Amino acid sequence: MNFENLGVGKFFSVRVNQKVRAYGRKLADGAIEWLEINGHDYKKALRMLEKVK
Repeated sequence: MNFENLGVGKFFSVRVNQKVRAYGRKLADGAIEWLEINGHDYKKALRMLEKVK
């Protein structure tokens, strides 16, 4: 899998297939907490991730 840093700190995405990406955040212990799965709509994902503390 190819993890990509979204440029907003601890948030990452990974391609599931050509139409779907998973978005999540890296926790203090290094695990990834997956928060959303959607298409390649980065703007929608970033709006959602900005609400997560």
